[in-house]
Amino acid sequence: MLEKLGVKSGMAVFDAAGQSLGAIETVNDNDFTVGSKGYTVNDVSMVEPSGVYLSVK
Repeated sequence: MLEKLGVKSGMAVFDAAGQSLGAIETVNDNDFTVGSKGYTVNDVSMVEPSGVYLSVK
């Protein structure tokens, strides 16, 4: 699911406030990790060339 959205390892991730959380380290079908924290496809607000924007802080 995430790969179909264009989510890839190394992409920048931003929280709902626009703060950078770092880069995606691992991507699975429905979840990914940034640092030691995991996020799911439900946390994704939008995917842009500049990075992944989350709906959570």
